[in-house]
Amino acid sequence: MEHRWHLRVPIAIPVGLHFNDGACGSGLALNLSEGGLFIRTSMRPWRNGCVDVRMIVHCDDGDCSIRLPALVVHRTSNGIGVMFRELDEQAAAIVTQLLNQRPSSPRRVTSAAQPRPAMSGMR
Repeated sequence: MEHRWHLRVPIAIPVGLHFNDGACGSGLALNLSEGGLFIRTSMRPWRNGCVDVRMIVHCDDGDCSIRLPALVVHRTSNGIGVMFRELDEQAAAIVTQLLNQRPSSPRRVTSAAQPRPAMSGMR
């Protein structure tokens, strides 16, 4: 059962990975949502470790480099899933731009992406 809050869209953007312990590597971002990325990489970082994901994307003024602070939330044999921490204004705008440019993948939408009903009796 998936517990995703945001729709994922397919992308293929090379990224640099810079971990808090000093390890660096690279990967390929395969899907993007408002909340994070899945990155194909051979690196096997610790779950819950912090990472700065760096990517170069096309902006209105040409190519620009953005930094996406993130937390590793899961690992697979193919790569890592990361959840964004606080994005600066430029990074948030570029994530939104990338999401709006890409066709969404309806097979990736789950019931968890739907708004949840309010719980009665909770304060």
